[in-house]
Amino acid sequence: AAFVEATPDGSKAFFISHEELTNDANTGSADEGSDLYRYEPASGTLTDLAPDPVDAQGAEVKGVLGASDDGSSVYFVANGDLDGPGPAAKGDCTGNDEVWKGECGLYLWHDGEIHFIAMLNASGPIGASDESDAANWAPFDTDGGGGYVVNTARVSGDGNVLVFRSQSRLTSYENKGTPQYYRFDALTGEIDCVSCDPSGEPPVGKPTLQEKTSFLGPGGLAGIETRNLSASGNQFFFETPDPLVSGDSNGTTDVYEWEADGAGSCESSDEDGGCLYLLSTGTSPDASHLADASASGNEAFLFTDQPLVRQDRDELVDIYDARVDGGLESQDPPPVSPCAGEECRSPLLAAPPVTPFAASVTFRGEGNRTATKSGSTSLSTTRRALEQTVRSDSFVIVVSAPAKGTITISGAGVRKNSRAVAGPGSYRVRIRLTPSERRLLSRRHRLRLALRVVYAPTTATSARSAK
Repeated sequence: AAFVEATPDGSKAFFISHEELTNDANTGSADEGSDLYRYEPASGTLTDLAPDPVDAQGAEVKGVLGASDDGSSVYFVANGDLDGPGPAAKGDCTGNDEVWKGECGLYLWHDGEIHFIAMLNASGPIGASDESDAANWAPFDTDGGGGYVVNTARVSGDGNVLVFRSQSRLTSYENKGTPQYYRFDALTGEIDCVSCDPSGEPPVGKPTLQEKTSFLGPGGLAGIETRNLSASGNQFFFETPDPLVSGDSNGTTDVYEWEADGAGSCESSDEDGGCLYLLSTGTSPDASHLADASASGNEAFLFTDQPLVRQDRDELVDIYDARVDGGLESQDPPPVSPCAGEECRSPLLAAPPVTPFAASVTFRGEGNRTATKSGSTSLSTTRRALEQTVRSDSFVIVVSAPAKGTITISGAGVRKNSRAVAGPGSYRVRIRLTPSERRLLSRRHRLRLALRVVYAPTTATSARSAK
């Protein structure tokens, strides 16, 4: 016997067995026949969900794609013709943990009734290439080291929606044998292709649920079953190298969302019954990948090395949350434009960008040094203390220079910064806190700094400074 599924609350479990465990079971030969059973531990009830008294080999159930949260619906594949007089036909699919052959019938069992959905082409290898339709129901160990094929089928919480991948052409789109993701709606009986190119162009490559895997140590690689289908079945997230919208121009893998008509913001009369949204930019030279999604479908998590907010200043791979009504102002402050004319006559500290914490920084100084008649410098007697709320690890000060030269700002707790100036005027200079000073500011929410501002003219021998 092989365990295949259980409800989240543990009230029902599904398994496949070659044995005839109920009075109506018919598995024929123990080498070929098998039935799908549901067990309810609270009552001890065991039910054969696919009895086939006509065929000598019985239903010949090959695997399960998924079940509803309450166990009232389960999707499975079998060789038997289980819908009586109808469109289903007896299949001939066989396989193991590496290669499958033939065709299997895809069925839905719901509250005691069996409904035929489609014939699936199970021919081909599963594993690294993952071409066979058998990847929908056969997440077997294919390398002996813990590497599992991640199930390519997803079922909504209520069991009304199944998304699965198939090489077969199940809609009018000519997929030319390239696997595509299809969405079956049990309420309407319709099958829509959710990963097919709306323009009708042939596929460039195959779509996937997620290409990233998680390393678990000496046991090897293990696939993690991501949540690609929302609990309602109205949102589906996937990766594909195909440009499915006009903004996708990079020729590599990007992350997409398909949304059903009438769900969220989608209003569509297209043949596929929904809307396609590009979640990654479609312009990155490197591939972007799906990490996971929320049950509501309102959030999708992406892997990308492309900076998508202004706070991201490197090109390392980061995880982003693409969220409905999302965005953090602190991560994406508006760009600061250079000042001109009277705009430059601003307070010593310019308005800082918004970041996750706010704190006060007080600056105290002795004022500008002024030149005497002999050409030396002397300190004015005015002491200045300015207080400004800073919401970042950096801030901007405005310094007036009398002529061409260099402005240098230094001090304890800040990184030294110099800026060349082309002539007289006011100039904005960004000051960054050291990591230790930033941590201190975050803890205490108040910080006092002493900055040294030095102006060195290009041609003169003296310098003006303020402390």
